[in-house]
Amino acid sequence: MAESVGSYELKVKRFSGSRGRILVPYRTTDGTARAGKEYEQLNGELIFENNETEKLLSLHIIEEGCYEKDVAFQVSLGDPRILDDEEAEDEVPEDDSGSRLHRQQQQQMQRLQEQLQQQKAQGQPGQPNGRPPNTIPDTPENRIALLGLPTLSDVFQVTVRIRESKEFKSTVDAMMQRGTGPILGTSTWKEQFVEAFSVSPDEEEDGGSPSCGDYIMHFFTFPFKFLFAFVPPTDYCHGWVAFWVSILWIGFMTAIIGDVSSHLGCSVGLLDSCTALSIVALGTSLPDTFASKVAALNDKYADASVGNVTGSNAVNVFLGIGIAWTLAALHHWWHGEKFLVDPGNLAFNVTIFCVGALISIFVMMVRRMRCVGGELGGPKVFKYMTTGLLLMLWFTYITLACLEAYDVIEGF
Repeated sequence: MAESVGSYELKVKRFSGSRGRILVPYRTTDGTARAGKEYEQLNGELIFENNETEKLLSLHIIEEGCYEKDVAFQVSLGDPRILDDEEAEDEVPEDDSGSRLHRQQQQQMQRLQEQLQQQKAQGQPGQPNGRPPNTIPDTPENRIALLGLPTLSDVFQVTVRIRESKEFKSTVDAMMQRGTGPILGTSTWKEQFVEAFSVSPDEEEDGGSPSCGDYIMHFFTFPFKFLFAFVPPTDYCHGWVAFWVSILWIGFMTAIIGDVSSHLGCSVGLLDSCTALSIVALGTSLPDTFASKVAALNDKYADASVGNVTGSNAVNVFLGIGIAWTLAALHHWWHGEKFLVDPGNLAFNVTIFCVGALISIFVMMVRRMRCVGGELGGPKVFKYMTTGLLLMLWFTYITLACLEAYDVIEGF
């Protein structure tokens, strides 16, 4: 049964007659499942009334907040015994010889049953072929009474397996990705490749089925998923191997995206400055974008996701341009040349960029108001307004820079 079933009804049947009241004890025993953790322990009795052939035993399954493998426990039935029915004895008419004979047989079986239980408690086994112990007289009445005693069938114990619900697993995984992001990792290559080939629903769908958009995004991002599946698992050397290999893969991807973007811009006739501001910048910023998204989902504060914006720009300016220019300057100095770079329309681009950056910082300060709540998140109306404003700033910057590059507007 699935863990999310909550309650399960187990049917207990009575065969070979239904006359008389029968008591059947039952209890649950632990297997791989533990009482109080995976299920509620039971220890009670079922009473079959006269002419009653079926009883339902209710099992209560405890749904846990974490995923685990399938577990099992046992439900066992004890030795049944006949219950005395004093009311039935009073209702037997004096001239009803058949009912009185049946009542006498019931009383004989009850006495014999009590003797058997006492001897069983004292550790006295019965004889082969189902014969009574030596202490019970082997009389016709006792033999008939033994045949009428209730006994257990061959199936008196069942194993109940609790299997994990796939829907519940998806929901828990989504919650775990939000709440324990800093400790997420993988331990095997197989796990990474299975995740790369799997289509996962969006985090906000709470474990639902993947949508059409999820399949489309999986199609476009599969090459990158497959490439990064070759990164060693985070269990190796406390994650340092995965860290350095990931850095190498990111550098490789950035170089490929930059070269492909440059060739694409050249093929369609775009100027190098326009290609760099649009296609190349957008492609090389994808790793930073996804890093900020993961930080926004998993971190309690907005420091990591917002700080990644200024941090990535600092790396691009101080390391990306600085190292490249330093090596180029040393190369030209070694050959007795001067390293000179034409600024082009750099002054106009930097000015427009600084204006957009100041507006973005002002928006972040405004979002700290109580009605919004913080730099990230908040009510949907403020989220959509902020997203629209930032996208408008980006499109405005790209448009003005390209118009200035093509001399449509005059720069400085």
